[in-house]
Amino acid sequence: MINLVSSYTNLVIGGDMSIDQFWEGQLKLRQLRLLIALDDHRHVGRVAAALNITQPAVSRSLAEIEEGLGVQLFDRLRRGMVPTSAGECLIQHARAISQDLSRARDAFKSLVCGTAGTISIGTLPAAAAVLLPRALALLHQQFPDVTAMVKEGSFESLLPDLRARHIHLILGTLMPSHSHRDLDERALDAKPLTLVARVGHPLLERQSIGWSDLGAWPWVLPTYGSPLRQPLEEVFISHQVPVPRHCLETTSTQLVRTYVSMTDAIAFVPSEAAEYFDESGLLRALPFCINDLVKPTGVIWCRDRPLDPLVHHFIDCLAQASRAVMNSMPRARRLHNMR
Repeated sequence: MINLVSSYTNLVIGGDMSIDQFWEGQLKLRQLRLLIALDDHRHVGRVAAALNITQPAVSRSLAEIEEGLGVQLFDRLRRGMVPTSAGECLIQHARAISQDLSRARDAFKSLVCGTAGTISIGTLPAAAAVLLPRALALLHQQFPDVTAMVKEGSFESLLPDLRARHIHLILGTLMPSHSHRDLDERALDAKPLTLVARVGHPLLERQSIGWSDLGAWPWVLPTYGSPLRQPLEEVFISHQVPVPRHCLETTSTQLVRTYVSMTDAIAFVPSEAAEYFDESGLLRALPFCINDLVKPTGVIWCRDRPLDPLVHHFIDCLAQASRAVMNSMPRARRLHNMR
């Protein structure tokens, strides 16, 4: 038994040494890209066509990698190839390396050549309505050749993309600082919320509205788990108003705008969005002030990942756009008394 255990231990240690030697001395970037292509196409012929090389060259390169690592990375099937568990592990990291190199290239070109690269942004719906378009316009003025890719969603849906490095940052309502230890954030502003309704809503005929007047109307509220849901419920309770139970729940600013404009439902939206809706004739701000609830907006990124110069420029553009929105806030507040 002792001899068997000793032999197994030597085999594992020898395998580790072989992997380390191949990893440090022979594994090349083109081989990682080959693995990514094999995972994408799952067929030697299609990979050869995509990479403009011969099928024997694809098979030979894969065999070299597997021999060097001492492990099979793909199962060869009649209709194609499927990565093994070891293959999936290596391919996952190969994709991360490829993405990091692409970002490093863009950052280097931006710094040395003065050319813009690509920035990937995840945004919560409320920030996408006004703040993000203004910031992107400012960024485009400074870097006309920049490519911006925007993905809209909830914080929970965007967080995996942030951690997987598919996006550089998330823009929207900040989460409690203790919620995620691996994230860092920068606050941009803390704007109040505005209560809105459709054009011609009966509440617009009143000079003032109190909390007791709000319970009789249908509502649109943020979904459970979204940053504003709990604070909103706490405000309702503090004013002794039952939390609306039969309501539409969504984080989609577009759905809020459309649904409220078609029904008697009312909803809280960021003040800059309320001003935009009012100017467009879509919705109207109600004569109701809420001073004990603000929307802290900012950017969130992974703490262990340095931000490249282009991302820093974009955050500066967000700060400029946020200040511009804040300067327009007196007008937004006047909307409460216009109708």
